[in-house]
Amino acid sequence: MIATHAAVSRFRSFIVSSPTARKNSSHVRLAPKRPSIAPKFSLDIKHIREHPDLYTQTCVDRNYLAQKDNPQRIIHLFNAWKQSQVDSRDVRRQSNNIHLQLGRLQRKEADDLGGSTFEEQDELLLQAEALQPTLTRISEAEADINDEIQSLAAELPNLTSQETPIGKEARVIGYINEQPAELNTQFNH
Repeated sequence: MIATHAAVSRFRSFIVSSPTARKNSSHVRLAPKRPSIAPKFSLDIKHIREHPDLYTQTCVDRNYLAQKDNPQRIIHLFNAWKQSQVDSRDVRRQSNNIHLQLGRLQRKEADDLGGSTFEEQDELLLQAEALQPTLTRISEAEADINDEIQSLAAELPNLTSQETPIGKEARVIGYINEQPAELNTQFNH
């Protein structure tokens, strides 16, 4: 079997289309994306994972009861993402080896026109095309997990300052500008 222009273009389209597979996928998003002019926020997912009790208590203190389980759900989703990374390691390694072999064959083909390289190249292209749906499915699943983690973290309230009074009774810490009249007479010398 001799490699044709179609086989080489299949290889090129495989390389070009793999990074954009997520953009061209037809899966439906549950939540709309943030507008490009909206303020960007930076979420410290690692801090949430390391201190879930702090975030849970903050949710309870600030009456965000629907979100109080979000830190534990984030930890669960992160563990699922991590397990997916471990499970897909062999498939990714196999795909990377195929890409390396294809690159070597193309360099070899440029140096000399050996007939066996075309057959090997076609075989490698078929292997790469067989792996592509699996890699796309894995990437989409991991991206969905990351999107879910980001949306759960975005729902959490900001951490409460240590100086913020907890409870229903307010305590005056200090005044800005003029003090009320009843306190003014107390502090006059």
